[in-house]
Amino acid sequence: MGWVLLFGFGIALVVIHIISDKRMQALKRMTFGKWAVSDHGKLGQARRMERAAYAIREIWTPPWLIDGESKTYAIRGSRDAPYAVTLDSCTCPDFEERRLPCKHIYQLAVFSKQVPLAFLEQSRPTQNSQANFPAGSYRILCLHDKRKFAENYMSVPYFSVKATGINPKTGRKNTKQYQVRNVAEVSGLLKADGLDEPYEILSRESGYSKPSDNQLKYARDLGIRVIPSGCSAPDVSAMIDRALTDDHTPPPKGLAEYFQEEGYMFSRFSNYSTLKDRFLTQATLRDKTLVFMHLVHMKEIGGTASNLKKNKYYDLYNGFYESERENLKFVTSLETLFRDDFKLHRGSIAYKHALRFLTDNGVIAQKPQNPYERVI
Repeated sequence: MGWVLLFGFGIALVVIHIISDKRMQALKRMTFGKWAVSDHGKLGQARRMERAAYAIREIWTPPWLIDGESKTYAIRGSRDAPYAVTLDSCTCPDFEERRLPCKHIYQLAVFSKQVPLAFLEQSRPTQNSQANFPAGSYRILCLHDKRKFAENYMSVPYFSVKATGINPKTGRKNTKQYQVRNVAEVSGLLKADGLDEPYEILSRESGYSKPSDNQLKYARDLGIRVIPSGCSAPDVSAMIDRALTDDHTPPPKGLAEYFQEEGYMFSRFSNYSTLKDRFLTQATLRDKTLVFMHLVHMKEIGGTASNLKKNKYYDLYNGFYESERENLKFVTSLETLFRDDFKLHRGSIAYKHALRFLTDNGVIAQKPQNPYERVI
């Protein structure tokens, strides 16, 4: 009997080892292309995985190869023209802004068997689940002031631009797509992407694109029963994000006003999480520093995030930016805090610098506080 038990125990250890090894191998396959595993856990990525999974399950049109050398595929999205997608890049506006995997890259990763579909299906809602968008919900979904936020997407005009530059390695033209407020910005973006002159703008369209039939079907499948007339594709996309996450938390009125005045592109239907996501994909170092300083200030005095320009210390915030803009340790710490969903760690380098600046200028008196606390 003892030998039998020992033999059975040995077999069990072998099985556990095999299962553990398979799990380790599966974890290693949870990334693809140039992306680290941590990239898939960044702010907004879960929503993109969920949307990719839904597209594959419900409205899937398989990608088709358009360039065998670069392994580039065409994938249909919310617009009429398909996007050019590799495991490392995509021509959709979302990727161009965030430089992180979009839903089209995730779709290609599943199609090319780099990751299993189950990797994307973290919390995909069931079809026809009733999202919180009842009839007559227009006033609830709009941001706080209907007169100010009733524009179709937002009041700041922007353009969707297709342009070409020369790839210095191949000598061929590469086509890029950008969302810009001013067409003059395109040459700088092409240069930042490593393309050489001559640059050529192929097309320029208003950024206020209409939702596609697939996008509207997706919204209705999620239980969004009322879509106000005049909604743009970004508006419907914001509604879908809210339905997927069941998060209908509105942004602070003042902060949303500030982002709009500064020209940030976001839908009037964006929840707080999506607004933060949109801000991070578009913000300059100066804007991040000003918003961060304001949040630290509000945290220290127990206030609420508001319109920075209406704060009497706005010029002081700018002074803080000028004093820290070339401080690599501060900038690195700031970027880390913002990537961590706007958590403000009082023990971080960025927070310590901001707190010292506020104290030295007589804005606040330093006091002990919980080192882990979320302001927004």
